[in-house]
Amino acid sequence: MARAFAGLAIVAGLIGAGWYMASRHYTPLLDAAKAEAVRLGDANQSLAASIKKQNQSIADLQASAKKREQAARQALESARGAAEKDFISAGSIMLQKAPVGAEKCDAARDAFAAELLAERGAK
Repeated sequence: MARAFAGLAIVAGLIGAGWYMASRHYTPLLDAAKAEAVRLGDANQSLAASIKKQNQSIADLQASAKKREQAARQALESARGAAEKDFISAGSIMLQKAPVGAEKCDAARDAFAAELLAERGAK
């Protein structure tokens, strides 16, 4: 019986020594791993917040681009309307007959000058 008790005591001592040595070896490693996990979790949250902010900025830029595109389309349509009126006006001036004996270039210049004076005077 004493031998069995001594054997159990030796086994218990070896188990205790193994546990003590394992805890001395693995505790710093586990603490470092936990600290690294916390650090990486914080970094992940920071990156997620940055990505959310960047996505919002991209959405804002896209909305702004759509507004500018719409404004540009409206300006283009307005310019086309104004240009069409001017082209029609220029075409009617060009279709006018030049006075007999007048040079065509001088007559066209005079006609355009008269039209410009009429437009500027009307505004």
